[in-house]
Amino acid sequence: MAKGDQTKAERRQARAAGGTKAERRQARAAEGTAAEEKQATSGKGTKQKRARAGGKGRRGAAAVPAAPSNDAPLEERIDWRLARIEEAVANQSERSEELLERVSELLESGSGSDRPADG
Repeated sequence: MAKGDQTKAERRQARAAGGTKAERRQARAAEGTAAEEKQATSGKGTKQKRARAGGKGRRGAAAVPAAPSNDAPLEERIDWRLARIEEAVANQSERSEELLERVSELLESGSGSDRPADG
């Protein structure tokens, strides 16, 4: 049910049963993704939102597997969280390597221009 279709009491009840803060955040993101997808397919929305709805990009709906429910076994929920952490670490490592390459290129390209001449 879309957020606008719920009464205030229904939204409160959903928040109370939502579980942890991270699970509520993910549920809100899923609601937003569905709304973005609907908007993107209707021809409205930004280019970025249309790309996300199409499953492109790192953080699109297709990139994030659904979280296990609260009644799922503890081991399954832990495995899901570990997979998310590993994915985040891998993404951060990739970004760090890209930035290091850029810094190295900048240092190499400007290595002689910033130094005073010996004489």
